[in-house]
Amino acid sequence: MRPATCRPVHDRAYAHTQRLLTWLHRDHPPRFLPAHVPLLLDRDILLNLERRIPEAFLETSQHVFRSPQDAVVRILYLLHLTEDPEELNRHEVVQLDDQGPEYALLRLDQGQRFVKGMLAGIEAHRPAFFCINDDLHESGDAHPVLQATRAFLGRVAPHTSPVERHDSATY
Repeated sequence: MRPATCRPVHDRAYAHTQRLLTWLHRDHPPRFLPAHVPLLLDRDILLNLERRIPEAFLETSQHVFRSPQDAVVRILYLLHLTEDPEELNRHEVVQLDDQGPEYALLRLDQGQRFVKGMLAGIEAHRPAFFCINDDLHESGDAHPVLQATRAFLGRVAPHTSPVERHDSATY
């Protein structure tokens, strides 16, 4: 097992978020990461969390890129909802699975054959939401998985959304 400082930044941020949750909710069942799915956030709940752990929100807001000291809001929010009895009584928590009729998660680093199969499945079944994780890092535009993904997106979403950014050079 690699030392904690050698693990990916997002894994260390997840661990940091788990420590924040343990501080907030001392008695808790074993935690699992929530599925990587769309999540509606309630502003009042977020403000309440920010009031309870302001240093964590301030620290996270100061990072331009991921940091091991980030509070991962999607994890913090959902697990807080499920562990705080007052919040749980006031809100319904619905958890989606990583794959299913409503949602699909695709990681592009899973190999060309697997990715093409997943893209075909998403195109055929049209879940309400899908998430594409670009885990290919510095692959270059000619990578076959990226070409297949671009072609897929051109078929299922041929028109640019009014909220899409056109200046990709800013990333």
